[in-house]
Amino acid sequence: MSLAIKISNIRQAELAVNRLSDRMNASERVVNRKIDEAIAKARGVAERAAREEAERARREFDRKLERGLEGVYGNMQILDRNQRERLARVAADIRSEISKESNALRGEISQVNHKIEVLERNVDRRLAGQQAQIDTITDAVTGILEGIADRQKRRKEAIDLARGAYRSAFDAVEIDRFCPKEADEIRRRLEALAANPDDEATVSRSAEAIFQIQSAAEEATRRKVIYDALRGQAIENVLAVLGEVSDNRVVKVANPEDPSDVAEIETDFWSRGEYSSIENRLSALKKELDSEPSTERVKEILAETECLQKRAEDLMRDAARQAILSENRVTVTEDIVTALINQGWQLERRADGSDAVDYIGGETDSDWREGVFAIINSVHGDRISIVVEPDESGLENRLIFHRNDQRKLSEAEYMETVRRICKQISQSGHKIDAPHAPADGGDVRIPELSNADGLSRSGTSDAIKRRTR
Repeated sequence: MSLAIKISNIRQAELAVNRLSDRMNASERVVNRKIDEAIAKARGVAERAAREEAERARREFDRKLERGLEGVYGNMQILDRNQRERLARVAADIRSEISKESNALRGEISQVNHKIEVLERNVDRRLAGQQAQIDTITDAVTGILEGIADRQKRRKEAIDLARGAYRSAFDAVEIDRFCPKEADEIRRRLEALAANPDDEATVSRSAEAIFQIQSAAEEATRRKVIYDALRGQAIENVLAVLGEVSDNRVVKVANPEDPSDVAEIETDFWSRGEYSSIENRLSALKKELDSEPSTERVKEILAETECLQKRAEDLMRDAARQAILSENRVTVTEDIVTALINQGWQLERRADGSDAVDYIGGETDSDWREGVFAIINSVHGDRISIVVEPDESGLENRLIFHRNDQRKLSEAEYMETVRRICKQISQSGHKIDAPHAPADGGDVRIPELSNADGLSRSGTSDAIKRRTR
């Protein structure tokens, strides 16, 4: 038996549906244009910030290469200078490759990781040709050692040069960070040399260690320069999306039928705070990039930024759509009330004298994101709350009838009352499905639905949804 709640679906006339569709399509075009404008504006600001950060990183790296080891003279000074010059050339070559591919890191965020991989392969091919050549530093070491006749002195000098090459390279480049495995292997080699300095193979092993140090320094340089380019692009993307999100917190959408009717749609309100969460997350990612995370983490940030951008843009479009649908629910409710008044029903008044028509309470009192209600009375003593709320799709509406009076009606009599109301409503041009009881039978009244103050109070929408599934 169902003596309290009945549910039905309500659809507007085709003309009204078409007008609603036209309005939503027009609003989406406005939002898309706003998105494009915000991206263009934010991208310019972000590019400048990224260039400044890239220039700062370049100057810092170049200063370390130009500084040179302090307190070294003679052969070690020559080796240090040659090694730093070599690394500077490697860095310049990679930057040249990146410069030639200057557009590789621009455009769609989703393409950045792929373009980085292509760029890395291009750099690897270029460096492979250089590393195949006779290394100038190795030549310098061989020349120095061949000039020492005494074998013991030659071995000692070889070890000293290896240690010096280690200090020079690790001082100039972040080998521990960008090539940690190679760094550990180099230290093991140097420890082995120090543990057995008089071994016959000390000179050749020292030369091998120096070559390994040089190779690790070049690889670390490669990874560092590419990392700076990747991180710079990540900073640019995060700042661009952050600017876009900030600029689109409020979107103005004009009614195509009345251009002077402009609605200011607050994206965060209609997304129930998710839009602010995206903005906060982007700010957190920018802060994380400032701390120079790992290369893999930077790539993850690039991917996450893309997802956040898409989600933010979806929320903007959805906010405009929801705002228009909310306004449309008011129109539907007004049509219903007008049709019923024409058939002799009366709209109830609140204690303050205002009509008992309002938005249902959701997260706030009278929440625009929820359905709309009206409480009507008949001359026969019927007192019914009518709720127009969106269905699960958000595009259609459903009607909920809640009986508030204490008249002794049978199930059949109450159903007949609801059918009569539906017939009267249909005269306004709406199509209404046959009413039915909710899954739990709908026999128990919901106190919140019995009066206007309860209906508009925060939390009522959840109570309705729980009881009318």
